[in-house]
Amino acid sequence: FYSAAIYVCLNFFRAPLSLSTELYFFEGIFILAIEIVSTVRYFSGRKMIRTQIKNEEINNRLQELAKRDSLTGLYNRHALTMDVKDIYDKGLMLIMFDIDDFKSVNDTYGHEVGDELIKEFAHTLKENFPEDKVYRYGGDEFLILKSAKKKEPVSQKLIDKINSITSFPMNDKISASCGYIFGVPKNYQDYLNLLKEADDCLYSEKRKRKFNVS
Repeated sequence: FYSAAIYVCLNFFRAPLSLSTELYFFEGIFILAIEIVSTVRYFSGRKMIRTQIKNEEINNRLQELAKRDSLTGLYNRHALTMDVKDIYDKGLMLIMFDIDDFKSVNDTYGHEVGDELIKEFAHTLKENFPEDKVYRYGGDEFLILKSAKKKEPVSQKLIDKINSITSFPMNDKISASCGYIFGVPKNYQDYLNLLKEADDCLYSEKRKRKFNVS
């Protein structure tokens, strides 16, 4: 841009006042115009790229937020639906948890206390399954997809941590029921079958009114 402007000035002042002067001048103007257009395009292109990158970042952020539970920060059922295709033909543990008598916590202490209990429970699960995806499946139900080569028991350490969680105002101990199943799903129907089996195990334990691993 600057070189084109200098070129115009030099040609205008060095040339005699004749037809050649006009030719030099208009040649310089033409070059200057090309430089201006190129400069505008360059900066417009950079701005468009920055805008595009920013829009992609915002879109990616929104997509990630859409997969997260707003209360706990865990993945939600929408994310689970999207992730199912990634578990086909892989050894997998489906582990389900449900807080026992959670409704009574809400009824006795209020939903704010219930929410705090849900967040504490979610944090405990995520802390103990740092390399696995933990989902808030709904309400006080949670699901973990854990890579595995065979059926493995839930650790006593986790059971102890869950049993140490309290409902805050009265410091009441809580309990949770757990059910899990191992399988190698080949397709979506296999996954649904495994999910139902894990759910059946969970509610079998829940009926016993205490924390047992089936």
